[in-house]
Amino acid sequence: MEKDKYAELTKLYETEFNKLKNYLGSKFQINSSSTEDLTQEIFTKAFENIDKFNPTEAKMAAWVYRIGFNTAIDLIRKRNNEGFQLSFDETWGVHKYTKHSRNPEELLVTKETIPIIKGFIDSQSNLRARVARKRYIEEKSYKEIREELNTPMGTIQATLHHFRKKAQKSLSQLL
Repeated sequence: MEKDKYAELTKLYETEFNKLKNYLGSKFQINSSSTEDLTQEIFTKAFENIDKFNPTEAKMAAWVYRIGFNTAIDLIRKRNNEGFQLSFDETWGVHKYTKHSRNPEELLVTKETIPIIKGFIDSQSNLRARVARKRYIEEKSYKEIREELNTPMGTIQATLHHFRKKAQKSLSQLL
């Protein structure tokens, strides 16, 4: 079984490396030399943690892309400690601003958008609001949300997917 996982991951490395690298570059606006290193790090993490992959919870490609997404977020957070602040990037397209920005417009945008986003979350159905709050405000992982709400992983994923779609449609006019 483990041998099959390694074979599948090796094949993904060969077929998805450039796609993942391009995804990271466009999604997180990371330069190409950094995306190369980041993508390599992602596959290294995947190989090191292959025993944690559960094929009943997700396809391996989705699992690798989630590792990629989380690793990119970690990189951005690390950069945040060097003077950047990241607000809700995944759903709303609100990008990073410097913590000590001299541009009042950037600070105003951040101060204005966060309450709008929080208000939008609170306006959602009970489950959608709880899941979105845990994911985007409390920054919990999917697994933590699943455990706290005692809800199947598929339900968490679908709820967040529908929430993101609705948020993009509704908030694009406001932000």
